[in-house]
Amino acid sequence: MTDKSGLLIRVSPSMAKNLGFSSVHSLLGTSLENMIHPPEFWPVFLSDIISEEGVKDYEIQLATSDNQIIFSSISCRLVYDDDGELLGIEGVIRDITRRKQYGDLLSDLEWKLEQAQKIARMGVWSYDSNLERFRVSQEVFSLLGIPKDQNYVVFNDFISRTYPPDKNKFLHFFPLTVSHGKDFDFEFRISLDSGKFRYLRMKGTPLIKRNVIQGSYGILQDITERKDVENHLMKYATELEEKTMELDAMRTQLLDMNRDLDDRVRKRTVQIEDLLKQKDEFIQIIGHDLKTPLTPLVAILPYIRKRITDPELGELLDNSIEDVSTIRKLVTTILDLAQMNSLYMLSDIQEIYVKEIIDQVINDNAYLIHQKSLHLVNDTPDFCQVFMSPIHFETVLGNLIGNAVKYSFIDGNVTINVVDQEDSVLITIKDEGIGIEPEQIPRVFEDFYRADNSRHERGSHGLGLAITKRVVEMYHGTISAESGGVGKGSVFSLQLKKNPEIFLKKREGLIHTIKQQQRDKNARK
Repeated sequence: MTDKSGLLIRVSPSMAKNLGFSSVHSLLGTSLENMIHPPEFWPVFLSDIISEEGVKDYEIQLATSDNQIIFSSISCRLVYDDDGELLGIEGVIRDITRRKQYGDLLSDLEWKLEQAQKIARMGVWSYDSNLERFRVSQEVFSLLGIPKDQNYVVFNDFISRTYPPDKNKFLHFFPLTVSHGKDFDFEFRISLDSGKFRYLRMKGTPLIKRNVIQGSYGILQDITERKDVENHLMKYATELEEKTMELDAMRTQLLDMNRDLDDRVRKRTVQIEDLLKQKDEFIQIIGHDLKTPLTPLVAILPYIRKRITDPELGELLDNSIEDVSTIRKLVTTILDLAQMNSLYMLSDIQEIYVKEIIDQVINDNAYLIHQKSLHLVNDTPDFCQVFMSPIHFETVLGNLIGNAVKYSFIDGNVTINVVDQEDSVLITIKDEGIGIEPEQIPRVFEDFYRADNSRHERGSHGLGLAITKRVVEMYHGTISAESGGVGKGSVFSLQLKKNPEIFLKKREGLIHTIKQQQRDKNARK
C-alpha cells in the first residue's frame, strides 16, 4: 500500500523478495513512481486509477533492486478514510515474468509453425462431428481458396471444390474416422478458377475424448508439384522404354560385331603368343652363346695367372680376369632383367617361409659379414609365409641384404625386421653404412644407375635394385628407400602381398591352378 503521494507504507515479504530486497523495511518509503518501468507509464497509470472507482488490473514492468526488469500483474484500488479523504493506493502485485516468457515463446513457435506450413504447403485441421465444422490453420484456407474472413470451414466447402470424379473418394474415406474409428489417407483434386487442378493429400485420425469419438484431426497438404513430377516421370519412362527397344536392336548388332572381332583378336593373340615364345627362346639361345666363350676364359685365366712371375704382366692379367668376370656377371644379369617381362617364366610359384630364405641369404654373405665384423640382427617370425617363386624371393633379398652388408662400415650394424600383417608381409632392411644422397633416392631403382662414386667399384653394374623392383612389382608389391644422407645409412622397405594378383601377361588363373596342384600333391602324400 502507498500513501497519497505514492510512497510505499506497507509491503508484504513476498513482494520484497520478488523485487530482490533483503527485507520489507528496505522498501518502505520507496516511491512507486520510481519502481514502474518505463517512467513514462506512471502518469498514465495514475490518471487511469483516479478516473474510475473500483479494482483495476494492469500488466506493468517493475525495476528490481539490481535494476533488472520483471513483468508483473497488479490489481489495485484507491483507499479512503471514513471522512472520504484519499489515503493512497492499495493493491496486490504478482510476478508474471515466467508466464510472459512462455507466452512469447508460444507466439514464436506458432509463428514458426505457420511459416513451416507455408513452406511445406501444408495445413492442419480438426473436425467437430457435433458442430459439423472444421477448425483449420491459415494455410488450409489458402489451399482451398476460401476467404480468410470466413473464420471456419464446413464439410460442403470441401465437397463443392472437389473435382467431380474424386467426390466419391472423399465421401468414402473421410467419414471412416467418425463411423469406424479408422485412420484415412487419400489424395483428391480440387478445381481451380483457371480450369486446372490442385492435387491435395488429406490424412486424418479419430479425435477421441473419454473413449468417445468426437471428430477427427489431421493435415491437408498440397502435392501438386509431386504429381507434376510423377507425370513427367511417366512420360520419360515411356520415352525410355522406346529408347530401350532401339538400344536392344543396336545391342544385337553389336553382339554380332563383337563375335567377329573376338575371332580376329583370338587369332591375333595366338600369333602374338607364338612370337613372344620365339622371343623367349631367342633370349635363351643368345644367353647360351654369350656365356659359352666366357666360361673357358673364367677358368683358364686364373690358371695362367699362377704361372706368371712378371709383376707388371701379372697386374694386367689380374685386370683381365676381373673384367672377364664382370662381363660374365653383366651378361647374366641383363638376361635375368630381360626375362622379367617373359610370359612363361613363373613355373615354381609356391608358399615359402620368409625366415628360411633370409637365413640362406645371410649364410651366403657370412664371409663378408665376418670380414667386416658386422653385427646383424634378424627379427623374423618363424611361420611367416609369402606366395611367390623362391628364386625371385632369393633374388630380391639377396640384392637388398647383400647391399646392406657390402656398403656397411666395419663393425657396423645391419637389422632385418619382418612384420606379418593381415594380408601382406613388411620387410625392412636397415644398415648404418655409406648412405645415399636424398636427391639420388628416386633414381636408385633405375637400370644401370649407381648413386655415387662410393658404389662404383669394379663389378658393380647398377642393375641389382632395378631387378629387385621389377620382381617386387611383378607380385603387386612395393619397395622404397630412405636415407639421411651420405654416411647416415639406408633403410629399404619391402611389402609383399601374401596372395598376389600377378599382373604378368600370363594365362588367367595361373596362381589358382598352381595352388590347386599343390593341394592335390599334398593330398596324395
